[in-house]
Amino acid sequence: GDTIVVTGILTDEQRRPLPDEEVQATLRMPDGSSMPLTLRKTQGAAREGMFTGQFAATLDGDYVVAVQPPGALADEI
Repeated sequence: GDTIVVTGILTDEQRRPLPDEEVQATLRMPDGSSMPLTLRKTQGAAREGMFTGQFAATLDGDYVVAVQPPGALADEI
């Protein structure tokens, strides 16, 4: 499958860039299954709080990346 690169600007409740070096996300696949996806702080990014991750798209269809807010419970994604 193709390698898909995910990039996003992540902020806290006050809309400040997240200081974390990495953030755990959940990748939901077209067949309904899910797997963890690590997003890492993008070094040398044009904006603070930019994170990047990648995965192999092995199935046809839509993929969804869900990032859990810092301090939230797992069911609050």
